[in-house]
Parts: sequence; C-alpha cells; structure tokens
Amino acid sequence: MTTQQLLPLAPAGAVLIGDAVAVLTDDDGRRVFIRGELCNAWDAGDDLGRQLVAVRLVRIKTARAMQVAVAFGVTTVTLSRWRRERDAAGA
Repeated sequence: MTTQQLLPLAPAGAVLIGDAVAVLTDDDGRRVFIRGELCNAWDAGDDLGRQLVAVRLVRIKTARAMQVAVAFGVTTVTLSRWRRERDAAGA
C-alpha cells in the first residue's frame, strides 16, 4: 500500500500547528481547523474558550504541547496549568 501525502486543507491565512491543525485569526476571534474541517471557534476576548481549545488540542494529541503553546502565545507551563484547572473544574 502506498502512503498518500496529506492534503493542504488549511484556509488561506491560517497558521499551521503540527501536521493537522490550523488556526485562523481575524477581528471576530479564532477558528481551529483539523485536516481542513472547522472544529472549534471562539470570540475575541474569550479567554476561557481559548484555554479550553488549547487544552483539548493537546489532550486529543493533534499537536504537541510546545506547538500549541507557541501558537496560543503562552508557555508550556501555562498550558499545563490550564490543563490542571480544566481537569479540576470539569466540563
């Protein structure tokens, strides 16, 4: 069986995180695409939404913690803290 290369499905202007995730930022907020499919969105200024998405991307292993931290403008320490807070708070 041959291995097919991944198709570049990120929307124009999106920043790639790893091989499968792209983040698109505009005046309204941010949107996250996994393999070209919109999977999360949050409004500008929605810090909790931002945290939830960052933690979720690491939890489902779509990208490494370092890649997510850089894309979300935080350190891996902050990302770990967000994860502990989300785990403690539940859904």
